[in-house]
Amino acid sequence: MTKRLIFALTIILAAAAAMFADGNVNVVNPTSRPVPVNVVTRVAGASLAEQFYAAHITTAATTTVTSTTCYVSTVVISCSNAGTTYTIRVQDKSGTPKILIPTTAALTVPTTGVPNVSLLWDEPILFTGGIDIITAGTPGVVDVWLTYWQ
Repeated sequence: MTKRLIFALTIILAAAAAMFADGNVNVVNPTSRPVPVNVVTRVAGASLAEQFYAAHITTAATTTVTSTTCYVSTVVISCSNAGTTYTIRVQDKSGTPKILIPTTAALTVPTTGVPNVSLLWDEPILFTGGIDIITAGTPGVVDVWLTYWQ
C-alpha cells in the first residue's frame, strides 16, 4: 500500500510541475469570494502607472502633488508639530474641488503612535485635474504620503 501511495503522489507532483513549467501561474478570483485590489492599470484604453508621493510640509500654502487627473489609492498624514491652529485639507483640482479630507480642526500631534489619517481604499478615488494639499494657520510640521495612479 505504501508503494502505491508514493507512486500516486509522484504522479500528482509530476503533473503539477508540468502544468507550471513555463513559470506562469494563473490565479482566478471567483465572484463569490472577491479579493480587494486597489489598483487601476487602464482607463479608457490608456495605461496608468503607480506613482508615489511623500512631502514634509512646514508652510501654510497650497502644495500641488500633480496637475493631471489621477486615481488615489492611499493617503497617510502624520503631524509631528501642531503649530498654532495648523490645518490641512486634501482635494482635487476640479472647478469646484471635491474635498477628500476636509479642514475640520487644527492638527494635533498623535500621542498613540499612529498617524492622524491613514486611508486605503479597495477602489482608487478619482481626482479630477490633480491633487492639492492645502495647509493653513501658523505652520507646524506635517508629513504626507500618497499613492496614486496616473
